[in-house]
Amino acid sequence: FVAATTRATLTAIVLLFEMSDSYEIILPLMLSCVVADGVCYVLSEHSIYTAKLARHGVRIDLEAEQDLMRMLTVEEAMTKEVMSVEPETPIEATIEMLEDTGHMSFPVIEYEKLLGIITWTDIHRAVEQGDRDKIVNDYYTKALITITPKETLSDAMDKLGEKEIGHLPVVDPRDDSKLIGYITKGDVVKIYNRKRLARNKMSWEE
Repeated sequence: FVAATTRATLTAIVLLFEMSDSYEIILPLMLSCVVADGVCYVLSEHSIYTAKLARHGVRIDLEAEQDLMRMLTVEEAMTKEVMSVEPETPIEATIEMLEDTGHMSFPVIEYEKLLGIITWTDIHRAVEQGDRDKIVNDYYTKALITITPKETLSDAMDKLGEKEIGHLPVVDPRDDSKLIGYITKGDVVKIYNRKRLARNKMSWEE
């Protein structure tokens, strides 16, 4: 029970052995503690000490080497000021926006509702087909992969890698048509490097 709830498997084994002073229980004790810990991990990744913190949004990694990607949230990395286009925006105007900003995609918004996204690939296809006089509505992607602010950077990278895309609209968890931010692979890498350097600096100072 102690091994499972605290995730301190070795401590539980040593504690009970010291209390009983019996060599005969070592093997069954090790087996029962490891199995109990494994079963509890399948049911919940948190221990009795970290479960309450997790409910309040504080992420504690249980591994010796903390995985920053699982500790940092999308909210910490996302861009809140998002440049968007409307369905009626001309493709020609969108090309100019790409050239001026260097962005590779823009969310498509109408009446404050997220409809989809238009990417460099979509615009390039329009240009190849000689449709520079068309509008965004003719080419934007409606099948969206989105993410919410409280999901982790690990979740974000999984979604980015799933479809081999470089950007994700961040939406309100209660309304997936409400855009509240934008996150790219560059945003993820930037905050990961910053946090890793900060953690290493603290370790050196200690």
